[in-house]
Parts: sequence; C-alpha cells; structure tokens
Amino acid sequence: MNNQGENSKIEAIIQWSKELFSLEGQVKRFTAEMNEVVSLCTKEKYELNFVQNTKSKRWIELDIGIKQKVEVYANNELQNVDLIVFTIQIGAQYPVKDVRIVCKTTFVRPTLADGRNLIADVLLQPWNYKLSLVSIIKQIPSFLDRVLLNRFDKIYLQNIGQYYLGSSYSIDELKDFPDLARFPTIQQQNAFFQNIQVRLIGLSDAHFYLFEMIEGKDDYVRLIFRAPLQSCVQLKRKKDNSTQLSITWKNYKNKQEEQQIFTINEYDKFIRLFLRRLNQYQHVRMTSNSYMVFGDQQLAEKQKINSIMKNLNQLENEIDKKFNQQTINKLMDLYQQAIEFYSSASDYLYEIYLNKLQTLIQRQDVQVILQYK
Repeated sequence: MNNQGENSKIEAIIQWSKELFSLEGQVKRFTAEMNEVVSLCTKEKYELNFVQNTKSKRWIELDIGIKQKVEVYANNELQNVDLIVFTIQIGAQYPVKDVRIVCKTTFVRPTLADGRNLIADVLLQPWNYKLSLVSIIKQIPSFLDRVLLNRFDKIYLQNIGQYYLGSSYSIDELKDFPDLARFPTIQQQNAFFQNIQVRLIGLSDAHFYLFEMIEGKDDYVRLIFRAPLQSCVQLKRKKDNSTQLSITWKNYKNKQEEQQIFTINEYDKFIRLFLRRLNQYQHVRMTSNSYMVFGDQQLAEKQKINSIMKNLNQLENEIDKKFNQQTINKLMDLYQQAIEFYSSASDYLYEIYLNKLQTLIQRQDVQVILQYK
C-alpha cells in the first residue's frame, strides 16, 4: 500500500472511531495507538489492513498478517499456508475492555480460526487498559512459535482461547469464521414439548457451542453452553423422527451428565461432521440399524456388520499396543468392509469409516510400516 492510500485508510478508521467511541479520550488514545501500530507494522514488515465492521457496527478491526510457511490438512488435502492473519477487534468500551483477537487463517488442526478470543493466550495475561494494541501485535510471533511447537498436540490446541458464556455475537460475525459450522435448531427442554426454544448450534474442530436468540435483536445470539467434543457421552437419532437428536454430555467438574434434545433439519450433515471431528480425540463406537434395508436378508446382514464392528472396535483399541504390519493391514481390511457395507445400505456411516481409513493411511508411522517389506 502506498503512503497516500495508507494515510487515507488511517483517517477513515479514525473518523469511524468517533462514531464508535462516546468519549473524546477514547478517540485520542485510539488515534495515538494507530500511529504506533502503523509504525511497528512498517518496521517489522507485517501486513496491516484496517476494517470498519459494517456488518455489526460494533468493532473496528485491524487485520495483522504474519508471514509464516506452514503445511496443514484442509479439505482432505495438504495445503501450504504462507500468511497467517489475526484480527484485533476494538469495541465501544475500549480501552477498559472490548478488545479481542481472533485468527482468520487455518494453519493447524484443530483450527484456531473458529472465532475463539485468543487475547489471554497471546498476551499471557488478560487484557487491561494499561496495555496497548502494539503490545498485542508484538506478542503474536511468540504466540505463533508456541502454537507451532505444539501443533500436533490436539488437546493443547483445543484449550487455546475461548468463547465466553454470556457473550453476544451477531450472526454475520459468526459467518466470518468458515471453520465454525452453524446449524439452526429447535431445542426441546423437557420430555413433553412444553418448553421449545430457537437456538443456533456452532460446531468447530474442537468444541460444541449453543447460542440462544436475543429477544428484540433478531441478528444477535448469546452463548449459553459450550463443551469440548470429547465430553460427548452419547449421540442418538430418534427412530421415528430422524431430525430429532439427543446429545448427552459429561460434566467433568460435578461428574454428572446433561442431555440436550434438538430438532435439526440438516441432521445428516450435522451427524457426519460431529462424528468426524469427535473422532480426532477419542475412539467412537458407532451403531446403526441400516441392516434393515436388506429385507429378508436383514438378520444375516445384521450378524455380518455386528461381527465387523466388534472386530473393528477391538482393533482400534489395540492398534497402538500392537503396532505392526499385520494389525494395520487387518484394520484397513475391516475399514474397507465397513465402507462397503454402509455404502450398499446408503448409510452416511460409510463416509465416517472412509475418513478413518484415510486418516490411518496418512499417519507417518503407518506409512513407514507399510513401505517396509
């Protein structure tokens, strides 16, 4: 960007700050900080872009691009990432609060680009008014180093940043995060349909989020529940109503379980995505009554798939203990049998086991074993 274009953008964003902030002191501090930000980004050769969030009109956004070469799996293929973009969001209550940082680039799996507020992890402390926007930018490279050092630790990545219970978001804000899948739903809060609420489910690589609609603000939602995916104990689909799903969660703090019942029109897409992402963290035991499509042969087909699944579940639990070519080949064969069975029954579980097979084959240690003769 040339100096003239850069200066005009700075002037425009400062003008917008006068509409966002109610106090003159806020505008003065923000103006001073913008000059420092531009100076730092020019010196360090960071890519800087100013964004007036016209969708929600709640934030001024600064996109900070850090050049970093990373390989990441996305859309079932290995992709190269050259620029990692973080967005600093400044809200109306700046500098006391309303300062967030989110990631806009998928460069690790599970992804951080799902709307989580990363500011405490970037700064290694909560935001406070004594800190500056420049202090955030200066800490981003160190934060990136820590993340990349632990990029294969799924639990580490899962625990970075968070959505905060009670926080509100515009629907358009959530749409800005392609790695956060969204499912409109109806939640049934008792067994007799006496309390039914419109909700929005958010599903990331690592977490399940539940948002309620904010009364009087059709375009805004509030976070009322969140859970790591591996705290799911059971996911069931109702036999006589395939759109109705129940999810049971384990609360590790009080060791109790919580069941939620939803009606989801896109239930098929939700189940596939949920199981695929959950499978990153734990072995998932799945059952289906799809053998019933075989009519007179359903008893034999039921016995067949039950035998396949019994052996498959056993091998999945033993693979790390008995890691050899024979075990790997047997597991691959069972995956193939499961894929063929569920594919012939037009059951979406075939995609789950296809993904399991592909994930197994892509493991570097498995590739070494398979290449050795």
